[in-house]
Amino acid sequence: MWAGVRGHGLPELAGVLTDAARDAGVPVSSRPFVPHVTLARARRPRDVTRTLRALGPAPATGWRADRVSLVESRPSGPDRYRTVRSWGLPWGSESQRAPERGTS
Repeated sequence: MWAGVRGHGLPELAGVLTDAARDAGVPVSSRPFVPHVTLARARRPRDVTRTLRALGPAPATGWRADRVSLVESRPSGPDRYRTVRSWGLPWGSESQRAPERGTS
């Protein structure tokens, strides 16, 4: 389950990050960019109608991102996700290398 995200400059930021990854030799998906936040994941497909009904309408709140993080997915590792590095955005905090940590 995911929530769509809107914001000024997201497609441009995604393009810059995609180009940088490609230039660094990282395989990049050819799927179109769809800004979102993953809220939940199920191992097998399932009907989430009751869950969505229980949650009610999505809140209409805003937030401002101040960094971009490169997160490694390790399905068989002790931590499913690991933040490799974070970069501050121009309107946020300074760039820094984040310590290794799981985000699962």
